[in-house]
Amino acid sequence: MDDAGPSPSGETPGTSYSIVVAGPGGDRAFWHHPGANRAFDGAAVDLAGAEALHVGYPALIGAGLDRGGRPLRDLLSRAAAGGVLTSLDTTTLDAQSPAAALDWTARLRLWLPVTDVFSPSADDLRSMLPEFRDATPAELAEAAIAWGAAVAAVSAGPAGLALACGPAERLARAGGPLRHLAPAWADARLAVPAAPLDRIVSTNGAGDTMSAGLLHGIGLGLAPAAAASLAARAAAARIQGRPLPHR
Repeated sequence: MDDAGPSPSGETPGTSYSIVVAGPGGDRAFWHHPGANRAFDGAAVDLAGAEALHVGYPALIGAGLDRGGRPLRDLLSRAAAGGVLTSLDTTTLDAQSPAAALDWTARLRLWLPVTDVFSPSADDLRSMLPEFRDATPAELAEAAIAWGAAVAAVSAGPAGLALACGPAERLARAGGPLRHLAPAWADARLAVPAAPLDRIVSTNGAGDTMSAGLLHGIGLGLAPAAAASLAARAAAARIQGRPLPHR
């Protein structure tokens, strides 16, 4: 990992990027250059006309984590106040990275009350939350709902995903189309199996595609089971290198 502060000449840091090395039969390795993300705090994000705000990988956005995560909370709160659907995804932490030393329990408790859709993987949360190292996906989703999220979808690779939803009152305060789905989504609990695979091209981006599929299902006004199934099928399509399903 390369620390991208201002250069000696005062030039603006370059774009963030990641290199993913995926050898046959082995686990993936990620080399990440934070670049300008080191200075990102969300204050300059223009939400005018936005229907949804998705924040991915908060461990990699630098200044958004300052002051216990308050800058990211401010961005999510600003979106929520404007009726924008807020969405948050995370990443698995390297145990040796500076981010692993942060108090992620406190940060999630700060962010989730203004997060409508929370879609981490079980591995993400187990790496972030020492008290949940042995938790099941369903237990992790329940914790997210208890901490204030409206919808929590915790993916677990071949084990599928666990979906949990908050009460109708919380869903009615969500942004975008989710608030209108409150009667159908309130208090839902689902265990959704992974979609079948007949080949594996790459697992890169499967979790991101799951998140996108769930958000798309919400945008279509689907019921919880249909939206979660769409999310699982989208992830499977990504893994197999096939076109993504639309419904």
